Amino acid sequence: MSSGKRVNWSLFDDLLKQYLPSMTIVSWASRYAPDISTKAVGARARKLGIVPARYCPTEEHKKAISKAISKETPQMIQFVRDNIDIHSRQKLAKLIGLSQARLHDLMNRHNIKLSKEGHERAREASRSASLGKRPWNKDGHLTEETKAKISLAVSGEKNGQYGRGMTEEEKERWRKTYQSNRAHKIDFVVAETKSDT
Repeated sequence: MSSGKRVNWSLFDDLLKQYLPSMTIVSWASRYAPDISTKAVGARARKLGIVPARYCPTEEHKKAISKAISKETPQMIQFVRDNIDIHSRQKLAKLIGLSQARLHDLMNRHNIKLSKEGHERAREASRSASLGKRPWNKDGHLTEETKAKISLAVSGEKNGQYGRGMTEEEKERWRKTYQSNRAHKIDFVVAETKSDT
């Protein structure tokens, strides 16, 4: 499935303008551009200022949704509340026998959110999962031609940050995040060095 950056949108823009206002993104993509992701189609529609039709669930879909919701017992909801800060969403979904999408829906409907400690645990788990591992793109060499194409694609008005700048508050937040990550990496390297000796 192609991402939006690799699509020649000039071939699809007329179809988007003509049909998308009366179709959902999913139905438009499946009919006219099955190789393009719905996320890319949605991004292009926003860029062109096109508002797609909203999905109206069929009676069959409504029944399937209500059947799935009816399986959510008060004990299950309480279990999610009690364990959301302890387990990852993937593990929690497996423990209660729901898909991750259904768990996400349950959390939204019952306003279940990670606490500050839960956010910190998730951030730490993400950090430690990547530390010490070889980056997937290490030693990947780009040709000068590819570098020039990338530069052209993200320069000037094509850059999302063009003309925006950063507030002092944003700069301070980035500074703190960078220092925190750097300190974490230094601690990891020191611990690795001690274990090797």
